[in-house]
Amino acid sequence: MDASIYTYIEVEEKGKKVWIAAPTVAVKKGDNIRFSDGAVMSNFHSKSLNRTFESIVFVGKAEVVKK
Repeated sequence: MDASIYTYIEVEEKGKKVWIAAPTVAVKKGDNIRFSDGAVMSNFHSKSLNRTFESIVFVGKAEVVKK
């Protein structure tokens, strides 16, 4: 989901689903991505999406990894 200057991506890492927010990046369902470390925010409300995330990691960079 793109909103403002971020792309919000639900990723599965080590069997656990996690939401990340990265600077806008072209990504589609099923893509493999890698991303940098980031800051975890709890109960983050995105005004542009009008949605509250229980937990989300704001990362500096995310990119699609070619298989």
